[in-house]
Amino acid sequence: MTDAPKQLLQSRLLDLLSTHRSIDPDWIAELGQGGWQVLLGMARQHRVLPLLHWRLSRERVGLPVPQPVRERLAIGFRRSAMNALHMQRELILIHRVLDGAQIPHLALKGAYLAFYAYPHPALRPMRDLDVLVQKETALRAYQALSGSGFTRMKKVRGNLEAVMEGQQHLPPLVSASTGVRVELHTRFSKPVPGSETPDLTNEDLFWERAIKRTVAGASLTYTSPTHLLLHLIDHAVYMHRLNNGPLALTDLAYLLEDHEIDWSVFWQHTERRSKGRGTRLVFAMVERYFGKQPVEWPQRVPACSVSPRIVEAAALLTTQDLALKWDTELESKLLAKTSLRGKVGIFLKKAFPSRRTMATSYPVREDSFRVYLWYIARWSWLLLVRLPEYLVNRSRDRRVGSAQHLLQLNQWLEG
Repeated sequence: MTDAPKQLLQSRLLDLLSTHRSIDPDWIAELGQGGWQVLLGMARQHRVLPLLHWRLSRERVGLPVPQPVRERLAIGFRRSAMNALHMQRELILIHRVLDGAQIPHLALKGAYLAFYAYPHPALRPMRDLDVLVQKETALRAYQALSGSGFTRMKKVRGNLEAVMEGQQHLPPLVSASTGVRVELHTRFSKPVPGSETPDLTNEDLFWERAIKRTVAGASLTYTSPTHLLLHLIDHAVYMHRLNNGPLALTDLAYLLEDHEIDWSVFWQHTERRSKGRGTRLVFAMVERYFGKQPVEWPQRVPACSVSPRIVEAAALLTTQDLALKWDTELESKLLAKTSLRGKVGIFLKKAFPSRRTMATSYPVREDSFRVYLWYIARWSWLLLVRLPEYLVNRSRDRRVGSAQHLLQLNQWLEG
């Protein structure tokens, strides 16, 4: 089997990462070099090569996996293990800078999951370090890191104040010595205009519920398991529509496996933010691949059945081609519109975003007349870069499947 359908390979990758799904050894034996190349390419893109190595060398030892594939996975695991220690060292240095500046902070997501939820740190690779600070200290924290060897990424040019108001984190900083990227977050979710619901980080007892772990003599602060669970679901389903990969599912599975969750607090926040449908969906996905989960379901949460069809579509979204995720999102919006006027409106919105949105992307204040000059830069980029890229991908019909799955997900969440 050298040309297995891409969607089948996506499903099989998820099955291989699972602890609950069965795998046909004959299918593995027939998977040719081309199939393995595509499968490993997907695994590398979604940062699950170490986890695939772990599964195939422990829970699925008997599968007839070619030795060169096993060796390649083992190399990826060792590299990830070294990188995990590297990231932890950098986190300690960031902590010392912010602690020295007397700025309260805590580490988010991967920095905790890798070392305290997964059975081995290598299984949870990190692209960057996410650190939460309070909004009133964010700019001071940014300056403190900038003065200690971190530099702003050149391609991220948004106005700092505008970014802080319109996004959940400030522009990334990069360590000049190691190249590690850090994002200073001021909130868990992207601000929603007109919403009166406070961000989770502004809720009572959020900071008081934080937990501490001692690492190399440093007392690091992390999100409580309950708030981390809420954040992971919001981040995966509502912010990224599951394009952040299969790790979104393994994060939840390993966190639920060994951590005590305050379910009363969890469901209270879930209901207040009207995110019950997405929460039920992602729990159904985790159970599909990792078996029954220790979730305490309250009677007051409105019941909604999660069909196998939407679970399958959502699962495939976690293995979509990340190089096409912006085209997938655009195509999904176009599929949702039935009229030409609606479709044209989508493109116009891309070409004429609000001045506030422009200020988050370009080095200009939203109330400055210069913001209009930056529209020219945006139009040039859209015409010379994005449009040709989109047309090439569209002509190859490379992202229609994922776009249809995304449309299914959006419609289900809105139901």
